[in-house]
Amino acid sequence: MAYVGRRQGRWDEAIALMEKAFSLNPRNVTLANNLSESYRFLRRYPEALRVSDLAISLAPKASSLYPAKALLQVEADGNTRAARETLKRIDRRNYPELPGIESFLDLLDGRFKESLAGLAAFPKEVLEAGNFYRPKSLLEGLTYLIMNDRARAQVPCESARRILEKAIAGSSRDARMRSSLGIALACLGRKEEAVREARLAADITSVSSDALDGPFFQEGLAMVYAMVGESDAAIDILDKLLSFPSGTSVTFLRLDPDWAPLWKLPRFRKLMEKYG
Repeated sequence: MAYVGRRQGRWDEAIALMEKAFSLNPRNVTLANNLSESYRFLRRYPEALRVSDLAISLAPKASSLYPAKALLQVEADGNTRAARETLKRIDRRNYPELPGIESFLDLLDGRFKESLAGLAAFPKEVLEAGNFYRPKSLLEGLTYLIMNDRARAQVPCESARRILEKAIAGSSRDARMRSSLGIALACLGRKEEAVREARLAADITSVSSDALDGPFFQEGLAMVYAMVGESDAAIDILDKLLSFPSGTSVTFLRLDPDWAPLWKLPRFRKLMEKYG
């Protein structure tokens, strides 16, 4: 009931039900992890971290719990150093995806060459999760864009476009792929196509139909708008996302250089002050 309520946007009811369920089954690691994630969407970071630590105490060898905590630490207060310490507890032999997480932390810290090296070490061609599907070539291209090397960004972004279009041919209603394709097209300077794909992703999995994953695709649309120079449209979306439960956070908007096109704008600064 809690999981269904969360998808429907009934967050207070979902949290209450999840807390009750966990009180009845206090050794359920999956439930603890979901409760922590729910607190994160509500931006109740101290509670999210407390439950994340509890989940880890229940299953200290579960490598996947540590990246979740590390990213939560950054989201809570921008502490990438603490996040890196958390990742040290992972046995690399059991978690080959770790370079992808480290690459993201390097990106946040402005260590772009190290971030690219981490991507190269990632063992798969696509970084994938429930609401996330990014060819590592796309992340490489975006990193070159951040480094103001648009010429070098073109080849990996074109590679990502081909990968995504092939994947979409077999799964046309996958919002994750559509959202990433929009970003790849924006990287290539194909503005109208980029916006179309990002909007389609946001329509396929809308906030009204899925309050958990829908905001992620709205954020993807905002990123495309920022990349193609439609800053007001991007900020309008971010303002809405920050006004209700979502994975969008002031900390990541300030730290993640993918949002750099907005950083110096007065409207963006006011937005950060409003929700910071």
